[in-house]
Amino acid sequence: MLAPFLASQKTRLDEHSAALTQLRRENSVFRASLSNMQEMLGLRSSEATYDRPASDQLRTTQPSSETTEAHLLALHEDMRQEVAQLSQAISALDAKASTMIVNQGLCQTEEMAHANGVIGNLRMQVQYLIEAKQREQRAAMMRSRSTAESGAATLARVRDGSAGPAGGVEASANGPPVRRLSDSNRQDPKL
Repeated sequence: MLAPFLASQKTRLDEHSAALTQLRRENSVFRASLSNMQEMLGLRSSEATYDRPASDQLRTTQPSSETTEAHLLALHEDMRQEVAQLSQAISALDAKASTMIVNQGLCQTEEMAHANGVIGNLRMQVQYLIEAKQREQRAAMMRSRSTAESGAATLARVRDGSAGPAGGVEASANGPPVRRLSDSNRQDPKL
């Protein structure tokens, strides 16, 4: 009667030890990933080290399955709390990063608006200078036409002999000098 009971207890013990081994592996993976996340975020938790009994103590004292389960559940709850803290820290960092991105976008938008204003101002100044240069060119062209026309008219009057009151001397300011007649009766020009 005792043999079947001991056999069932041994199988239960083997199952629990296999489950404990699996949970220890998962726990070590969780610890490693948690420490990596903490290093990336630059955070240190207050419970960075866990109270783990040494492997010698585990071998010498065989804890009951209830205490092992309670210990593993406590470790699991601690890890859950640390994951929640990390989640909050990550969401805070995400909020800070998005705020920084929005602020940089606003600054760049303001700089672009300022640059567009400067470009518009330069465009107006260049247009003003071009129009002023074109006005000067038109005025110079009109002056040269009027002096050429007045010089041609004076030359034609001199040839026709209808000189003005000053004996045919009409000197234009910009045109070539007009020849004077030496005598009003003679038509020989003086050089």
